[in-house]
Parts: sequence; C-alpha cells; structure tokens
Amino acid sequence: MDSLLNQEAPDFTATAVMPNNTLKDITLSDYKNKKNVLLFFYPLDFTESNPSEMQTFDEYVSEFDKRDCEIIGVSVDSPFTHLAYKNTTVEEGGIGDIHFPLVADLSKNISKKYNVLCDNSFSMHEMFLIDKRGIVKEANYY
Repeated sequence: MDSLLNQEAPDFTATAVMPNNTLKDITLSDYKNKKNVLLFFYPLDFTESNPSEMQTFDEYVSEFDKRDCEIIGVSVDSPFTHLAYKNTTVEEGGIGDIHFPLVADLSKNISKKYNVLCDNSFSMHEMFLIDKRGIVKEANYY
C-alpha cells in the first residue's frame, strides 16, 4: 500500500449529508487554504463499531472547530442510507444527530484513491489528517 503521508490529498467531489441533514455536493479542495480536515473512512452504516466512533467524533466537533479543522466521514453507502443512519437513534443502531458531513462513496472511487477499499467491497477504518495546504500530515491505517 502506497503511503499518502506528506503527499497532496487526493481530491474528490461527492454528495454528503450535512449537519443540518441536507444533501450537498462537497469538494475536498474547497477546504484548501481555509481549514484542516480530519477525513475518516468507515466500513458501512449500521455496523456495530460505528456508532461509538461517530458519537465520540461528534462530542469533539467544537474542539476541532477551535483548531480550524473540519471532520468528514466517508463510507460506500448512499446519501439516503447516511440520512437514515443519522435519523436512527444510537439505541436503535444508528448514530443520531451528528454535526459533521457524511460523504457517500457509492462509486468507491474516493476509497480507491485513499487506498482504503477492502475486497472492492467496503472502506476500512482509516483516518487522514490533512493540513490547510491540502497535504496529508498523518495517516492512520487500522
């Protein structure tokens, strides 16, 4: 697996479910020279390990904001599945009302660009810290 560390982060444009539950196309390069980005990938919505991870990220959204850092989650689910995931309580297997975008990677192209696609099926748990210049400063492969 080629490391993206200290390389320019692969750009993408994709539909995301935004914190206010609207659907919007976002482009990673829109954050360049404006914000750092914590880009994390996770396997699929409605799987066991995701709700606690998502809730933890959500608890710290304001701390990331203080550091000019946007949290963005990505999986190979559709935007409509993301929306259903957000509209389902944690007790019922969802994530509830989180406050960061969830990107839909149905084509799996984003996951491929970041070398996180497993068996051409789903994204692995991976995390990338991208600085304001668009450079990957940290890559955590689980």
